[in-house]
Parts: sequence; C-alpha cells; structure tokens
Amino acid sequence: MPRNAGFNLKQRKVLVVGGGFAGLQCALDLASEPDLSITLLDRNNYQQFHPLLYQVAAGYLTPGNAAFASRDFVKDYPNVDVQMVEVKAIDLYHCSVTTSEGAEYAGDILVLSTGSHVNFYSVPGAEKFSHPLYSLRDAEALKDVLYSRFEQADVAPPAQEPLNIVVVGGGATGVEMAGTIADMITRVVGREYRHLRPEMAKASDRKRSHSFKGLQRSFSGLCRFRPTR
Repeated sequence: MPRNAGFNLKQRKVLVVGGGFAGLQCALDLASEPDLSITLLDRNNYQQFHPLLYQVAAGYLTPGNAAFASRDFVKDYPNVDVQMVEVKAIDLYHCSVTTSEGAEYAGDILVLSTGSHVNFYSVPGAEKFSHPLYSLRDAEALKDVLYSRFEQADVAPPAQEPLNIVVVGGGATGVEMAGTIADMITRVVGREYRHLRPEMAKASDRKRSHSFKGLQRSFSGLCRFRPTR
C-alpha cells in the first residue's frame, strides 16, 4: 500500500473510499486521533457541492463555484492522505481495494462512502434519453443540451407547440431545476435569442405523486397550485 513518509508505522490504518460529504467528514472526524493514519480515495480530487449543481446546469455558476479541493480540507492534518484513484474492486475480508491502474490499498479499517447513483426505475428509454444531475459533469452536459436546444429553436422557432423541457423528480433538486429553467426562459430566451419569445418555451416538473419529498407542506401546496411556469 502506498504510504506517506510522515506516517507513524505503529498507527492503525483507516482506508476511506469516497470523498463526498460522508467520506470527507469521516476523515476529518478521525484526523484528530494521533494513533490513526487515514487514506482517502476518490476518483476526483475535489468535493462536489450537490446543492449547487442546478445552478451550474443553468450556466449561472461556473463548475469551480460548486467544487472544493479535497486536500484543502485536510491540509492541517499530517495523518490524512488524499489519493485521486478510481476503485474497481473491494475486498471486505482483507479491508483492501484495487484501483483501475492495478494498485492495491489496504487498511486495518475500511470505510465505504461511495455515494449513490441515478435510479431510472427500469423506465424504458430513461437512461438513454434523459439527462441525470448527479455530478459536475452531468451539470455541464445538461447546460450544453439546454443551450443547444435554445440555439436550434432560434434557427427554427416552434410553429405552434412550445419547446417543452420536462424535469422528472419532485424533490428539492427537481423543483430547483424546474424553477431555474423557467427563470432561464424568462431572463435569457427573450434577451439573447431574437427569434424566440419566452412563451415559446415551457418547463414543467413531472412526478409520480402530488407530494414533493423533503419539502414543507406549505411549499408543496404552492408547487401543486403552480406546477408549470
């Protein structure tokens, strides 16, 4: 296992896989224990701030505004080492992992905090034709798609039906994304695209139930009263 030369060999080794909120906080909480050496593994050397991804997707923020260097958080802790690697295999019995480059990392304690991924719920065509919003790469790709659609519609404006943008998911991210797209239509479309008018585009939020998960009932009621902007 690659070691930091400054680590005490008598320290117990903690291997943390995943540098998101949970993994990074775990490393920080353990960093104050002098008898532990912590190695944090993640495919990125930055932490993505998920609550701001919809702003990046809209072009209101740059990717740098929603990402923070992982090493900046642990720079004051000599017993924490951050490695940018992609884990491909995990051996729970031996508390070890193997990276895409074939390197092996092992520890006395293995912490898995690899996060979640998009669940398309086996909806036919969803994975192929929809655009997830789970990472900075997703946000940048979605921004390119949105503005590309505006450009195409500016060249050939929709004759009767508006340009429809459907957001699937009624949680906080879905509501924020739908509202921000509606704001884009109002603020950007009419100002930057001469052949488009705001009423030519429409954003709506599609969900399975009438409740917006994680939101207060009063706000959910407002969203139901005005489902489309």
